[in-house]
Amino acid sequence: MLAWLKDKWEFVAAGVAVLFVFVLGRKSKSVDLEVAKEISDNKDEELKVERDLSANEKLKIAQAHKKYTDSRIALRSQYRAAQTELERTTAQRKMELLETAKDNPEEIDRILMEEFNISKLK
Repeated sequence: MLAWLKDKWEFVAAGVAVLFVFVLGRKSKSVDLEVAKEISDNKDEELKVERDLSANEKLKIAQAHKKYTDSRIALRSQYRAAQTELERTTAQRKMELLETAKDNPEEIDRILMEEFNISKLK
């Protein structure tokens, strides 16, 4: 048997190498499965956060649109009730500024407060 091993040592070494690679391959396969599962879980969490964020963004856009329409209605009534050209020009300018920020409620508040010192429209 020893003489055969000395003569055919390449076959023995190749067999040991194949066995070694097989064991390592099985180990890396289980690691790959764990990594794939973690990636899948992370993707599910990302989708959930994205859906929640999307819902929050839709809510903010709806609030901004409501604030925009309410402000626009109040400014239109101010424009119609204006007695002088200055009042009409001011109301027109306010409407133009609101038009630029109609999807952002914070920007609408900032424009009304900083530009025209209006905290609430009637």
